[in-house]
Amino acid sequence: MPKTERPDALTWALALICVVAVAVGGAFSALVRYDLVGFGHLPRAAVYPLFWFLLLNALTVWIWQRRWFSSRRLLYIYIAVLVMAGFPGQQLVTYLYLIMIAGQGYATAENKYLETFLPQVPHWMVPSADPDSPAIRWAFYGVPPGQSMPWQAWVVPLLAWTPFLIAVLTMQMTFAAWFRKRWADEERILFPLAQIPVEFVRYDHPCSLFPACFRNWLFWVAFSLPVLIYTKNAMHYYLPSIPETKLIRDIGWVFRDRPWTVLNGWPYNIYFEMIGVTYLVQDDMGFSLWFFWAARKFIMVFREAYGLTNHTDFFTHQGLGAYIVLVLIYLWLARHALSDLWRKAVFNDPLVDDSREPIPYRLAFWGFGLSLAVILGWARVAGASIGYTLLTILLYLVSITVLMRLVAEGGLFAVWTPIAKPHVHVVNLFGPKVLGLRTTTILHYIGWKIGDQASNTMGNVMQAYKVAELGGLHARSVALLLLVSLVVALFASHPTALYAIYSRSVPGLGWWPRSAYGGFGTELMQLLEAPKRFTAGNYSNMALGAVTTLALQSLRQRYTWWPWHPLAYVAITGGPPWMGDRYGFSIFVGWLVRQLVQRFGGYQAYNNARAAALGVVVGNAVVLLSWSIVHYFHPISGVLIIE
Repeated sequence: MPKTERPDALTWALALICVVAVAVGGAFSALVRYDLVGFGHLPRAAVYPLFWFLLLNALTVWIWQRRWFSSRRLLYIYIAVLVMAGFPGQQLVTYLYLIMIAGQGYATAENKYLETFLPQVPHWMVPSADPDSPAIRWAFYGVPPGQSMPWQAWVVPLLAWTPFLIAVLTMQMTFAAWFRKRWADEERILFPLAQIPVEFVRYDHPCSLFPACFRNWLFWVAFSLPVLIYTKNAMHYYLPSIPETKLIRDIGWVFRDRPWTVLNGWPYNIYFEMIGVTYLVQDDMGFSLWFFWAARKFIMVFREAYGLTNHTDFFTHQGLGAYIVLVLIYLWLARHALSDLWRKAVFNDPLVDDSREPIPYRLAFWGFGLSLAVILGWARVAGASIGYTLLTILLYLVSITVLMRLVAEGGLFAVWTPIAKPHVHVVNLFGPKVLGLRTTTILHYIGWKIGDQASNTMGNVMQAYKVAELGGLHARSVALLLLVSLVVALFASHPTALYAIYSRSVPGLGWWPRSAYGGFGTELMQLLEAPKRFTAGNYSNMALGAVTTLALQSLRQRYTWWPWHPLAYVAITGGPPWMGDRYGFSIFVGWLVRQLVQRFGGYQAYNNARAAALGVVVGNAVVLLSWSIVHYFHPISGVLIIE
């Protein structure tokens, strides 16, 4: 598709209708049932409508001999939903609104929230500082009969938080544009997640009823696997006589003696989308991801043998050092592209051509600067130090830059980083006495809002840029669509989330929203009273992570046969344990299938079997989102979907 195509009015309308539908329906689903329809970087809510649009296309071709939805129109719809899909979940609705009432709602005489951090919170940041006010009390105990929801109390805080949120989103969009040329054009990394929607909606003939993948029997065999298993498991909750096929498993208690006991409970979970995606990633990346997952376990055995039991701090600080070094490497490798951006943005150098970029270099540069200035100004008005806020945001950018690369090159469906809440590292580094009570408190509110990264927007923005390139979409129109989609989703989420909270009350929400925010104040009090200050051991672990990353990067550049990828080391060894445990076995299965197909069938067999990888991903998205809709109206007592 060499010629690009702008979206027409119908495409804009369909895309924004889908955005609002996902924002509203997803917010209810996330808060009430904790079914995250937009979780991860290949969100089911973005894949799901494509499936039905493709079936509708077949009907329109059959009746009217033309398709209503071209491949490009469908890709515009996909990226509009992709970029905002995290909002109805951990990117927004299960974080923003509940942290604004958590401190007041859980305040008691014993925990002393009312005497310590709550007086430091500006009145415009929360609906009320009084735990007994209707805005707080009714959220936890329900709206009394005859009373209406306290909408008015939320007007000022939402007006205050919205510019901050738009600034964060704009910062992510513009910062992703800084790296697009280097990663997509010069390094030509694969972007496996971006390939999926493009292949899914591709037709090989103008008169075809169905896209090419639908006519491949491997697609439907793989599609049926998650559909049948998840349908059977869903029916199990309604008819217990139907046996359940457990997909979340572990080896149990196998070892009795230390140090091998740390291997007990080693999980081997089946995540169908991760199996399908891993089939599409490069061999060395797939191998390295599961290798470092296993290596991490045996490093723990080695440490246990020498009486070292605090594995969390060891790996977290190792990851912190590795992340910082890896971002410095990426900046160095992108220095020529960044130099072009600087010359175009500052001097308007006519020799720098940015016509293919989704965001013009001048807008990407100055838009990033303005967004950062808004964030820092917002924090300063709230009472936080500009310097410590800047350090927090820089750590945040380090974290999501590596995350963006993991999504783009590693194809990871979801990523958690050791810098999930960057303000915690800042407080632990300098101490709350140096930062001050006000700064620590404000950074905690900011950190909790930007803390979750499993559905981080910047990783999806970079994917959208690549989908535009692969699908022949107009790059500048894509950037505008992304921004409009984010803003529309934000404003659609505000009233929806509040209605869900007050109509159900916090104890009536899903298992995560009703339980997680009791820890908001507890964590802040721990930061204030007993921060985990950096020790010599922490710094040595950071140095270990940094040196290991440098060594792996150097060996990878020097030797083409080198099998261990530094990005996989940083992701799995330096990330939180549940990330590798959750997806490690599925990554191994996807990699093993790829090796077997290539070994016995060659490249042609591998290429043909891509339809199966696509089928298992699409089937997983269709069945899980379908059952999420059913479960909203007919609740079950168990959990069908673990994110």
